[in-house]
Amino acid sequence: MGPWYDNALRSARFVNIPKNQNIICRLPRTSTLAAPPAVETGTSGPEAAVGFLIDGVSMFDCTDGFSWTGSAEVGGNTGQWHRDAYVHEGMTLDYGNTHQQNTGMYHNHANPLALRYQMGDHIFYNSTTKRYSETAGTPIKHSPLLGWMRDGFPIYGPYGYSTALDASSGIRRMVSEFVKRDGTTTGVDNITVTGPSVSTTYPLARYIEDNANLGDLVKSGVTKYAQGTDFDLNEYNVRYCATPEFPGGTSAYFMPLDASGAPAFPYHCNRYFFGTPTATTLTSIAETVTDYFLGGPNIQEGAKISNVDSTSGDVTLVWSSVEGGTYQVKASDNHSDWSGVSTSHPKRFYQVGRTALANHDG
Repeated sequence: MGPWYDNALRSARFVNIPKNQNIICRLPRTSTLAAPPAVETGTSGPEAAVGFLIDGVSMFDCTDGFSWTGSAEVGGNTGQWHRDAYVHEGMTLDYGNTHQQNTGMYHNHANPLALRYQMGDHIFYNSTTKRYSETAGTPIKHSPLLGWMRDGFPIYGPYGYSTALDASSGIRRMVSEFVKRDGTTTGVDNITVTGPSVSTTYPLARYIEDNANLGDLVKSGVTKYAQGTDFDLNEYNVRYCATPEFPGGTSAYFMPLDASGAPAFPYHCNRYFFGTPTATTLTSIAETVTDYFLGGPNIQEGAKISNVDSTSGDVTLVWSSVEGGTYQVKASDNHSDWSGVSTSHPKRFYQVGRTALANHDG
């Protein structure tokens, strides 16, 4: 996580710091919806997050809460041109493409690079520059499950099966339904000529309306662009397809990239959910549940001797650890009196104990 800055030169610190939100989220389990419900639900509402990544980080939609009214940018999304969060707030993101808003909710708008690296999703990490990038070459496996949207559908990284319901069809990058309205795509207008003034202050791509939905446009003659032929993800950023977790098919969100490897609009999702967002946040769990994973300070560490060099007497001790944990190794020759490791023990038993845990709540 971090660092966070508030300008392109990275000389001014970002005003917000991340804080633990202590969120419990109850998600619906739906996996068969092939078409959106008759009544769409917007992503802006009482729940700030549109979903959660598997590491607990919140996902936000493609907007940042500001819009153009015709004379000024104002908060509240009351205008007709809604500001693109990833484009406008890009300078405040850390190297994992994530930052926090005023209450400290650490959240991601697009392409969570650090999580994708942790999950083995075709990401290279440069330990010198601390930067992440797409690994060169063709991806060899389907992107991992990276999170769950509030309508209960899974969200994956940028790579899926070439043929939607055929897991043996190869792997390729999923293509968004949206393209820039710069006139370079057949049937797409050029708003730098016909629309609002475009300048260095208000560049093309600053607003989500700077993107055209190919599914509404004509490709040639009377033939429209079509999902499955010209693009993979519909206007909600969803594809009905097989995935490793749902081999029989599910409606799934993806995180599209363009041909250069940059995040492609609408990133996680557009301004409307594909399904019905019935997920809610709770203050406690009032039903019987099964714990599948306990992380952080709840992890039970384990230690073992991995090697003893009979010549030098060196002993190699390894153990699992909790992120932010501090540990001390002690030795004993009677299993009851333990002290720091020294050369005075004629025979040794070893133990590893956690002595402290870092505070990650800012």
